[in-house]
Amino acid sequence: MTDSRCWNWHRYSVRVLHSGWARELVERSGLRAGERALDVACGTGAVARWIAPIVGAAGRTVALDLDPEMIEVAKALEPPSAGTIEWLIAPAYPLAFADASFDVAFVQQGLQFFPDRGAAVAELRRVLVPDGRAAVTVYRAVEHNPSAAVMADVLGRRFGDTARATLLHGHALGDAGELDRLFRAAGFAHVDLQVSERIARWASVDEFVTSQLTGCTKVAQVLPADATQQLAAIAREVRERLARFVEPGAFAVPMQSHVVLARGA
Repeated sequence: MTDSRCWNWHRYSVRVLHSGWARELVERSGLRAGERALDVACGTGAVARWIAPIVGAAGRTVALDLDPEMIEVAKALEPPSAGTIEWLIAPAYPLAFADASFDVAFVQQGLQFFPDRGAAVAELRRVLVPDGRAAVTVYRAVEHNPSAAVMADVLGRRFGDTARATLLHGHALGDAGELDRLFRAAGFAHVDLQVSERIARWASVDEFVTSQLTGCTKVAQVLPADATQQLAAIAREVRERLARFVEPGAFAVPMQSHVVLARGA
């Protein structure tokens, strides 16, 4: 388990970045005790673990992901401090719940990867109560995320256009206007978008590159099996190009995301 690709993703990416954004997302959602909450494309459960103690035993926390290994890792981790989580291996759409089953729905850094984003957001709207809320994070365009821009260029030159395009796909829904239209078209009456910047503080550039090459990421899935043999060379190039973010004992690079808070009525 501890050598799996999704465990590596949790060990690096969730610890460094996604856990903090998960807490921010839940706080911004205004989640309350007793509410029913759904975490879609939950990964290893960073958002769900913040949800469960807040909604408590009187509420409900459901977390789903299409990747069985993500759910396997999520279940193996320490449970939340309070409340329980229902873990499901299931797609983001269609959602296997009746209309108006939840008060709040969350998607952290998953919406941009869905083949049919409109269908996914429409499903969020369907399973929410009339005045329910959707809370979603989506990376801003790559020009606002320097580590992604450099990695896309480096991997593209070494491994080809597919590697470059796959990494950039994580930033493909970075336009605020497009996000606003997407949620309004699905029936959300009020859509608020804010920019959130966090500092991803890796122990080193090598750790950052390792997370990209060995974690449970889309780009890692399209790289050749021997890609890790070039890890040191890739890290050296990234270090040179992003030297302004290298500190003693850390690689601290800013990451920007849109936080979408949408309400049904």
